[in-house]
Amino acid sequence: MSGIETFEPGSEEHNLVTETVSKTAMSKTGATVRYNEIANAYNAASLGAYVSITGGDLRMSNLEKVFFNRGVHRDVDYSLFRPTVDVEGKRLHRDVRPVLLQKLTDAVMRTV
Repeated sequence: MSGIETFEPGSEEHNLVTETVSKTAMSKTGATVRYNEIANAYNAASLGAYVSITGGDLRMSNLEKVFFNRGVHRDVDYSLFRPTVDVEGKRLHRDVRPVLLQKLTDAVMRTV
């Protein structure tokens, strides 16, 4: 017994596999949805604008990797940082600092 099976088109097993594949192919993880929201906000922003990203457990290194894979490059197309003070000059606690994403070029960030 080899453990390899073939499901012919029209069979019940083939239909079940096709249905399962189509459902899982269309599902997106929470992170993908979140990064798509960020990409859409970035794409809608004008040159020089800042996109403030709050909430969630965002890591700068993860954002850089995701943005690179979506076609934009740090310090060329965008700048990314966490401010240490708010607009009034008050120091922000480390846990509440937003991520600021500044659009530097007209490059479009891909969505998934």
